[in-house]
Amino acid sequence: MKEKHIVSTRKVGNSMMVTIPKGLPVAKKYSVYSGENDQLIFIPQQASVFDDPKYKDYDFTQTELIKGTVGREHE
Repeated sequence: MKEKHIVSTRKVGNSMMVTIPKGLPVAKKYSVYSGENDQLIFIPQQASVFDDPKYKDYDFTQTELIKGTVGREHE
């Protein structure tokens, strides 16, 4: 986190709105999750290669063998 910003919520109709301070990068759509301790997590939506019709028939299965240690199996 580069800089802390304090924002307030306000009720608009049946929804609660949060104003994003000027100067912060803003996406058009977000996936929103509720975390622990009433945290709200906003993640900008990005295009997924799995939803791209150009790759609808592409097999994403890994075929290469992995040699050696991958994780922390030998700690």
